[in-house]
Amino acid sequence: MHPGCYENNPNFLKSELIKELEFKSHPDLKKQDIKDRTKLVQRICERLWSTDYFNSENA
Repeated sequence: MHPGCYENNPNFLKSELIKELEFKSHPDLKKQDIKDRTKLVQRICERLWSTDYFNSENA
């Protein structure tokens, strides 16, 4: 995300989940930034579609 996103939404970075996923800004979006962002999207997808919830005491 653009650095301004974090400045305009200070509570966003306070979330433990956001810290765990390691969100960071990419002001230039170069090749390595795109690779990093792809890894972030993968981690988000793994969290969303994880079956861990069904293996826990919450189930």
